[in-house]
Amino acid sequence: MKDKRKTYQDYRVEDFLTDESFISWAKGAKNDIDWEDIFDRYPHLIPLAEEAKGTIFQLNFSETKISKQRTSDLLQKINKRIEKQEMGDKEANVVALHGGYKQYKPQRNNGWKWVAALIAGIGLFISLLFLQHSNQPSSTIPQIAFLTKSTQKGQKLTTRLSDGTIVMLNAGSSIKCEEVFNDTVRYVTLEGEAFFDVAKDSRPFRVKTNGTLTTALGTSFNIHQDGDKVSISLVTGKVGVNMLSTAGMEESTLLLPGEQVAVEIKEEIRFVKGKFNVSEVLAWKRGVLTFRHVSSEEVWQELEQWYGVEVIVKNNKIPKQGWDYSGSFDNESLENVLGSIGFVKDFEFKIEDDKVIIY
Repeated sequence: MKDKRKTYQDYRVEDFLTDESFISWAKGAKNDIDWEDIFDRYPHLIPLAEEAKGTIFQLNFSETKISKQRTSDLLQKINKRIEKQEMGDKEANVVALHGGYKQYKPQRNNGWKWVAALIAGIGLFISLLFLQHSNQPSSTIPQIAFLTKSTQKGQKLTTRLSDGTIVMLNAGSSIKCEEVFNDTVRYVTLEGEAFFDVAKDSRPFRVKTNGTLTTALGTSFNIHQDGDKVSISLVTGKVGVNMLSTAGMEESTLLLPGEQVAVEIKEEIRFVKGKFNVSEVLAWKRGVLTFRHVSSEEVWQELEQWYGVEVIVKNNKIPKQGWDYSGSFDNESLENVLGSIGFVKDFEFKIEDDKVIIY
């Protein structure tokens, strides 16, 4: 049982071995503790938990089966051990003929010898049982295979997970999850931006990114992570969003279709919840590059991510802030996008391989 005075962060191997919830999770059973989330928060616990899991598997004798014949043979050996002890007791009471006759006197109660013989027999029985088990192939810790999908700048990728969930990754993004989800939870970690069309399943589907944990069953939503900022936009279904700051502060909220929560997590949690424009948020899926009231730095960053280039600004007259630029480009080339923005913001450009020079 878990020591309530001890936090998971301070767990040692012996703490895992006495935590009923961890033992249940290690054996693949359902429980109320989200151990994946705990290990994501405290990665230093992973090797300790693996060691504890190994011990749990090694101590699992429940599958050992002893045949009736084997049990009978072992009991015969116990009986022989007892008979041998009994014969030794009788021989000790025989009087030597050449030593003069002495009237035989009954010995004191030798019941303790029977007890000793019985204990010896039980010891033999247990030893043979243990020997039989140790000769069987030892249980091995099942190795969990993980799936990682990622995109470089200028790339997009659509992939299907083992449960049928469709994930579309935006440029410069990555996901990691179990190659085959376990029986209790479907757990995915995300960096960057992705759209999830979650397959309906009794197991919760959870996405972890930068201090936020989004939980759903069968639904579709978009998550965009950029540094400390995360936005979660729900298209269909219902999701719960849990937020955890680096200082341990916790917040949670529930999203309905058409709702979005924009989160900034550092030592404190700041979040804004409201409606969003589905067409704008999911424009990237259709190849539409959209800017809404952004600075010049945000424009360059988005162009680098979208087209896989490096932007070098040599025009010092271009302000870093205060552009407040808005625009939308439907599957346009980099040259056309730069030409349009340059016309509005008055700059020239040159494209050299994977570099863009702004002057």
